[in-house]
Amino acid sequence: MKNSLRDYLNNRMGHTEKPVIRQNPVITIARDSGCPSKVIGQIIADYFNWELISKETIINSAKSLNIDPVKMEEVMKGKQQDFTTSFIDSFNKDLKNNDLKIKHTIEDILRYYISRGNCVIIGRGGNTIATGHPKSIRVKLEAPLNWRIKQYTIYDGYSKEKAIRIINENDTQRERFRKIFNNNKDLTNTDFDIIFNCENLTSNQIANTLIELVKSF
Repeated sequence: MKNSLRDYLNNRMGHTEKPVIRQNPVITIARDSGCPSKVIGQIIADYFNWELISKETIINSAKSLNIDPVKMEEVMKGKQQDFTTSFIDSFNKDLKNNDLKIKHTIEDILRYYISRGNCVIIGRGGNTIATGHPKSIRVKLEAPLNWRIKQYTIYDGYSKEKAIRIINENDTQRERFRKIFNNNKDLTNTDFDIIFNCENLTSNQIANTLIELVKSF
């Protein structure tokens, strides 16, 4: 897999043509902080024997192209430089570690997995990039703030104050990152195929619903 991904990315460098999309399903999951996206994604991936694509997958994939993982993390947290700074840096640093180049690399990695299908993509702008895929299910997980706070206080042992801070930081970072792939606009409900309220539905209920949707293709 690593070699085929590396070959794909190397072939994509400097090219604008879109990859050939196979007719295999793909699920993308965007979520509010505190919602169990990885748990749900893993249930689906295990059921179908699919790949689960997370932030860690993207970072490890990018390492094969010698991209600085710290810079990658910064971009995925929405900490992009402005265009002028990024342009100047392209003359002073390795072009591979320029913010704009990293953004394109993330996009290409996601296109690779989406074009192959049979995967669940957690966040990372996958929803926008999967738009138009004939067998994509673009999912959003949400829940009231008080419920999300409880997830951090109960399962992670955080104080209420720390939980609120983490939720605010994570939600802000995710909004910034989504905008990178969506013409600097955040997503609206119409950008998703299905939205689940995690307060009222268990992870198994949500995963099983999505499994049945995939079977309907």
